[in-house]
Amino acid sequence: MRARHGTRRLARAAGLCGLICGILLLGTATAVAANPAKEKIYVKSGGGETERLVAEIYAAALDGPATDGIVQKVANDQEFSVQGDSASVVVAYDANLVAANPALQGQPGTIAEKAAKAVAGHRLVGRTRIQDRPVMALGAALANRLRGAGKPVTTIADFGRAVRESRAEPTILVSPEYGRIFDGALIGMGLSATVSNSSGDLDKLVKDPAFDRAVLVPAGDPRLVAAGATPAVGTLQPLADTENALPSRTLIVLASDQMAQRDPEGRRLLEEVTGKLTPEEVRKVRQRAGSGDPAKAARDWVQRAGLRRSASSSPTRPNPTPTETETGGGDQVDSGLSLPSLLLALAVGGTLAGGLLWTFGWRPAPVGAAGRGRMPGGRGPRGEAPAPGTWADAGAPGEAGPTRRYRTVSPPPAGAAAPSGAEGPLVVGPEPRPIAVHLPRQATSTACGLALDGGLLGGLTVRAASVRGRTHSYRGETRQDAYGVRLSGDEQWVIAAVADGLGSARHADVAAATAIRAALDGVDGALRSGGSPHTWGWRPLITYVSDEIRQATEALGPARQGTNTNRTPIARPATTLTVAVLPADGAGTGVCAAVGDSPAIRVDGGRWQALVGAVHRGGLSDNITTALPGDPGNVEVQTFEWGHSDLLILTSDGFAAGIAGGHTPLAQRLAETWRTPPSLTDFVREVDFRLSTFDDDRTVVALWAGRHDTAVR
Repeated sequence: MRARHGTRRLARAAGLCGLICGILLLGTATAVAANPAKEKIYVKSGGGETERLVAEIYAAALDGPATDGIVQKVANDQEFSVQGDSASVVVAYDANLVAANPALQGQPGTIAEKAAKAVAGHRLVGRTRIQDRPVMALGAALANRLRGAGKPVTTIADFGRAVRESRAEPTILVSPEYGRIFDGALIGMGLSATVSNSSGDLDKLVKDPAFDRAVLVPAGDPRLVAAGATPAVGTLQPLADTENALPSRTLIVLASDQMAQRDPEGRRLLEEVTGKLTPEEVRKVRQRAGSGDPAKAARDWVQRAGLRRSASSSPTRPNPTPTETETGGGDQVDSGLSLPSLLLALAVGGTLAGGLLWTFGWRPAPVGAAGRGRMPGGRGPRGEAPAPGTWADAGAPGEAGPTRRYRTVSPPPAGAAAPSGAEGPLVVGPEPRPIAVHLPRQATSTACGLALDGGLLGGLTVRAASVRGRTHSYRGETRQDAYGVRLSGDEQWVIAAVADGLGSARHADVAAATAIRAALDGVDGALRSGGSPHTWGWRPLITYVSDEIRQATEALGPARQGTNTNRTPIARPATTLTVAVLPADGAGTGVCAAVGDSPAIRVDGGRWQALVGAVHRGGLSDNITTALPGDPGNVEVQTFEWGHSDLLILTSDGFAAGIAGGHTPLAQRLAETWRTPPSLTDFVREVDFRLSTFDDDRTVVALWAGRHDTAVR
């Protein structure tokens, strides 16, 4: 009898639940029918002034009463295809998109053909008549010095010969709007590139009377003098591009496949705007905007051109996709159901359901009558929270479905056991595209793609890893970073060093490895002679390292290509070098020295402090990378106090870029997980993090004061 009574109660409860759900769905469907969904359109552009202004024009044309607004985003080239937007327009230069997609680098075809398929899920709408031509130019000091020596440089080919004859520095300072898109062209000419942080920084450098570099700027740069004219301080001498080594780039427009299918009028508007846009029209819009609102100037231009969307036109919208309801990637897409309508539907449905239940004799159970089973929301008996250290109803940190492109990066709770699958790649933002990994022509245990060490050295605990980056992995080239750690001969000091071979230089891997060996030998020898690293002059050591690099590389001949590239570096061998000397007992005064942009970073209480090797020096952002062999006067030296709770990190810029001053999600994570030395597997996993466009080799030597590895399992 009791069993039958329980069955009837269960059946009645199931029927009532079905009735409630039906009423709620009916009310919601009625509200949706009364409020048809509107599409939110995202117009994404590069960060250049022209790109942003043109994107405003397209956004103004697409806007209308039947759309749910236009969101104009400035995105990095690599982010165009990873934000969770169902309807998007991309406005960018074709060369930028191709440069941001490594999978297109080795494919045949023109830049225009490659750019049309550079953004996944998007198709080409049109190519505007807006073009940008880069110009290589010489600073006044360099141009006048070469002219005074009787060997004037007037073409890019002339400049290449000057570099090979060691009459000019091979590193080109690139205007920030170009980023890294011309790296391949410059490398092919035996040159390398470094991107200025901002237009203001570049202008300050050019105005320096001692500025002795070549730069890459747009053709319309006002600092360019006429061909054949003698440049004055603050101006630039343009070089003729007789071989078309630096091709022009064209502004193009792409639309997502979903938008092209669901919004034919929107695509028509994009095509009409593309046909009417000219450099002269953009110049007029820019003049009207002045220092005011560019969006208003764009709307005025669209209205005068008669290109607005009609009031009856509305993009058709299907049910929301999983991407539209996830968090973590781009802005959330509106469901099309207004909040008042949703509340009304829930209120009506709930009232009807409650009345029916009361009619059937249902009454709320008294407080305390609840069962002792597991409560909703993953809580335990009587609603208690899960026990500390468990992973109740949650996946691994960073775990996501197939459509999620951003992943949460956070350390596990203190004392929590690592969930299954935590050994996968650590993703800290937009995921890079998958690539094929090619081995170099030879791989051995001493010339490998991954090097890893860890343990005690004196009174310090060490973790060290060097990982071949995605670019070298795809090209089938060797890892060009190196590291070294040594206990001094008198066992009073721990010496650590990191070197980053310059990618444009031939035999960069040999230069980096030689720099590490010479630095460890040189510092140890100086310590044996009775000197103190806090007081000795570092210039003799830097000179010794430079001489060792020259001797090790001068007889090697030309570099060999990787197994999956036609690229052959021809610049002279060069590498950065950063050295640290720390008391072996784990406390006292340490010293760091650096040539180039491989920083030494002290981490104390979650604060990341760059000691040497940082980009910013003397208030001026001069990110021209100095390297060895080179002027020993370029060495930076810094002493610091070394305590028992401190962490010192020496790293190449491939890893340091992901830290970015300690404010990135990766830096915040490591401030927690590296409070004490992690296991070797966890350490290399975090060094080899995944983030789109972060494709360089990565090397990290981390040193903790104190003997932590005393109970290794």
